[in-house]
Amino acid sequence: MRLRLVIKLLIAVSWVFAIAYYVD
Repeated sequence: MRLRLVIKLLIAVSWVFAIAYYVD
């Protein structure tokens, strides 16, 4: 299992949502 990859992906997604939320 590539746990690190999954964690990085979740962090990236969370950042995208956070940026989209603040921009909007």
